[in-house]
Amino acid sequence: MQKQTLRTILVSVISLIAAQANAEIISLIDIELNGFQTVPSTGSLATGLASVLIDTETRDFTVTGEFSGLEGDVLFGHLHGRAGFGETSNLIYMPLLIEGDFMRSGTFHASQRLSASQLSVILDSRSYLNIHTTAFLGGEIRGQIVVPAPGGLSVLALGGLVVTRRRR
Repeated sequence: MQKQTLRTILVSVISLIAAQANAEIISLIDIELNGFQTVPSTGSLATGLASVLIDTETRDFTVTGEFSGLEGDVLFGHLHGRAGFGETSNLIYMPLLIEGDFMRSGTFHASQRLSASQLSVILDSRSYLNIHTTAFLGGEIRGQIVVPAPGGLSVLALGGLVVTRRRR
């Protein structure tokens, strides 16, 4: 009975890995924006939360999010490219459409078809969302977009099953 259960789980995990290998849609949720990710850090206590949907086949990119507690009024926001954690970039991929109450809290969204080069940068986790304000012209809050390696979680899960099996 135990052997059959392990086989069932193993087949499920392998199927999940195969499905991810053929996935065309990447969904990232709970991307945190804060003042400690900006370069240099603003120390702002403002926060934001974003979700990203990427269609790797069509290169369509959609982002939605919200923010609150900004120290200054929003000037603009956008998606920057070619910069990892602790780095900055002046290259802007797309503007964020921002709506809010006195522009210190609100929502943002954007949708655009990316070039192959832009998509590559995003998939390499070298892009970030940035909201600029009157208090911090270089950006008050920032959120790095981190895309996990394909199948990364499934491979870890499979490794965990193997380790569990070997202990018995």
